[in-house]
Amino acid sequence: MENNYRQNIIDFSLIHLNKPYIWNTLGPEEFDNPGFTFYIFKELFSINIEKNGFGIDNTTKQMTNAIGYSRKYKENDENKEKYLKDIQPGDLVFFHTQSLDENHPTPSNRYPGYVGIYLGCKKFIHASSEEGKVTISDLTGRWLNKLIASKDIVSKFISS
Repeated sequence: MENNYRQNIIDFSLIHLNKPYIWNTLGPEEFDNPGFTFYIFKELFSINIEKNGFGIDNTTKQMTNAIGYSRKYKENDENKEKYLKDIQPGDLVFFHTQSLDENHPTPSNRYPGYVGIYLGCKKFIHASSEEGKVTISDLTGRWLNKLIASKDIVSKFISS
């Protein structure tokens, strides 16, 4: 049953591939970065993954929301790829989008600034301002380096 939920997240996310990125929008025809993930979970499960979160922006609220199980990852870890074995398709993945300045957080970089949905096979889907659309990226290189957390909402949601 859990795999069906995860597959539904992936399938529904892929329907929105190539839709435009527009700052401060929640879909369904255009999305900003956290708006995309918010929309997917709201439409599929009627849950608001931002409502009870804490932080300075919607991405941070999604990460800190009590819904689901969070995993935090060591920043600037040479062996960061080892974390990928714990991330399941349908999980949210969170990134720092600014320089981590040798792991010395400042008010502008201590919180995640970016979120996507893990598809499996080292790929994730997200609304990218850089590309101007919903796109799929490899969770390697710069994205892997910026990965700071993942969150499993599905397991918690179906066990409630």
